Amino acid sequence: MNIKKKLFVNLLGIVVFSIVIISCKKLTTPGSSITCGNGICDIGESNITCPGDCPGVNAPNFSTFVNGSGFNAVASGVYLNSPGNYMVITATDDRTSAYDVIKIGLHSFTGVSTYPLNEANYSLGTNSWAYYTDGNSSSAYYIYCTNTYNPYIGTCSITKFDTINKKVSGTFSFIGKYSYWQQASCAACDSNAVYTLSGSFTDVSY
Repeated sequence: MNIKKKLFVNLLGIVVFSIVIISCKKLTTPGSSITCGNGICDIGESNITCPGDCPGVNAPNFSTFVNGSGFNAVASGVYLNSPGNYMVITATDDRTSAYDVIKIGLHSFTGVSTYPLNEANYSLGTNSWAYYTDGNSSSAYYIYCTNTYNPYIGTCSITKFDTINKKVSGTFSFIGKYSYWQQASCAACDSNAVYTLSGSFTDVSY
């Protein structure tokens, strides 16, 4: 066997050995140290990053900053064609409790567009709105919402509205003022509190 042929055989052996070793290693999510393939749905894994380990565990699709503190969440959407085309996006901060919630409601929804968030009475009004609730139980939470007075307004820009796959994406920012009319007995909360929120959501199912 000449030197060139012997060198080729040795290189081929190294390549085959490397492929075998790599194929035996557990998969690692790009850009992180998450290990897939260990049979456990570890923190930060989902059915997107590690489908074998995490069947049915949705990946975060909603990212936001609340007064400078960020969190990711799994958001859901509801779209009502009638009356008046109404899209509502809801996300819950699962680091704390079920009562820390961000909601964005878009009246007269037409798809990809920018919507002003300037409604106070989100349940009865006809304009688009947003609010953030801060609390730890259904009887002890406080609502900070947009209203018609600057600067307690904002915008939501829809960048994707997929009517085939029922997905919506966009960005938002708003300033929410404490809303006394939402909490009749609220002696413990600060009526001067203001929350500044901004973020984005991607492929939220509706």
